[in-house]
Amino acid sequence: MRNAGDFDKRISLLHPVMGEDEGFGAEVTWKSETVWAQFLRPRFSASASLGSGDAVFITQGIRIRNRYVDKGWRVKYGDREMKILHIDDSVKGELTLTCQEIQS
Repeated sequence: MRNAGDFDKRISLLHPVMGEDEGFGAEVTWKSETVWAQFLRPRFSASASLGSGDAVFITQGIRIRNRYVDKGWRVKYGDREMKILHIDDSVKGELTLTCQEIQS
């Protein structure tokens, strides 16, 4: 278990809430929960994208205390918003979220 001082960033976990389907698909809103987190070093990896050669894929690791979180949720930190791609629960009492920034 990490020292409480390691969790020095306030982030918002956003999970989708589906509205009623009015015949055009349900509207999605995002419910927010604020938690303490630790940001890890960003990972840079090269990947081939269709027809454009190599591209750089950047992910951000974020460590939080154990709670229910699911893939597809979002993390908001300041004006940055990231999608949760993977959740690692291999360390007792904490989760490591692998996220990618959402380009608006």
